[in-house]
Order: sequence, then C-alpha cells, then structure tokens
Amino acid sequence: MLLLKDKAYIAVLRVMKVHAEIELVDYQRVLKLYDPEIPAFSIILDKVMEIQDEISRLDKLMLEV
Repeated sequence: MLLLKDKAYIAVLRVMKVHAEIELVDYQRVLKLYDPEIPAFSIILDKVMEIQDEISRLDKLMLEV
C-alpha cells in the first residue's frame, strides 16, 4: 500500500510527464514544417530527443515507487 507522500510524488511525476508530452507534440509539429537543411532543424531535433529522454526518465521513476 502506498503512503500519502508516495501518492503525491507519483501525482507530481504524472503532471511533469503530461507537460513533457504536450511540449513534445508541439516540437513535433514544428519539425514537420522545417526543412532538414535549415541549421535550426538539428537544434529542434535535439530538443525532441531530450524531451523523449525526460519522459522515459519519469516513467522509470514512477515504476520505482
């Protein structure tokens, strides 16, 4: 049985994950409009990968509780 502090921690992680997923969708929309030849394309692609890593990290933290 989870303690209240564990439930609160999981709730915070879920909120963080939802915000990261929203941000990821926004960046993916931008990527669809950009041409790979544009220098900023790699910056946006790096940001997408960073957000995906963050989502994975949050998933792992939720599983550890």
